[in-house]
Amino acid sequence: MASVEAKGNQTVREARQARVLAVARQHRWEERHSRHVTALALSLFDQLAPVHGLAEDARALLQYTGYLHDIGYEISAKGHHKHSYRIIMAADWPGFADWEVQVMAAAARYHRKRLPRNGDRELAELDSERRGWVRLLAGILRVADGMDRTHLSMVRRVRAKVCDDRLQLTLVAGIGAELELYYALEKSDLLAETLGLRVKARLEPPAGDV
Repeated sequence: MASVEAKGNQTVREARQARVLAVARQHRWEERHSRHVTALALSLFDQLAPVHGLAEDARALLQYTGYLHDIGYEISAKGHHKHSYRIIMAADWPGFADWEVQVMAAAARYHRKRLPRNGDRELAELDSERRGWVRLLAGILRVADGMDRTHLSMVRRVRAKVCDDRLQLTLVAGIGAELELYYALEKSDLLAETLGLRVKARLEPPAGDV
């Protein structure tokens, strides 16, 4: 079943995004970090489209999950990814299908720590296609979150290039972004597994900074 994002209704899209932002603001939302991670994640999604083949409806769910992934901090920093899952699942989502809520919640749950497994209860009600969505969206989100490890928006943009069995990420950032580089690679495990690619990453100074 396609989501309403695939039907091209701008009014509905705006209403859905407004609902996501309302839920985020009801909880402990670090807006700057969440928006920056979301922008990096969407950039990766778009650049990797020839590889993953997913369309606008999946992209929209990635955007919404990017906004919501850290709202579990309201409960506790420890295990906040699990708290984010529970908050998303418990919220009221007019205009969203049940499976869309489950995809968002599961992708938020797997944006850190261990990788998803087919026996996980968070995936139990999703079919194999939507489980694939969770793996891809969470995989992208993990890398994007790693690229803002310090929450200082140091990585200005990211370039992704696939060559043979390798995904090369170039993080365009100013001086002092070594931690972002480290964690982008550290958290690339799920994306590498999902796409069947080896992930490499490097830093590049912005034009004019060299």
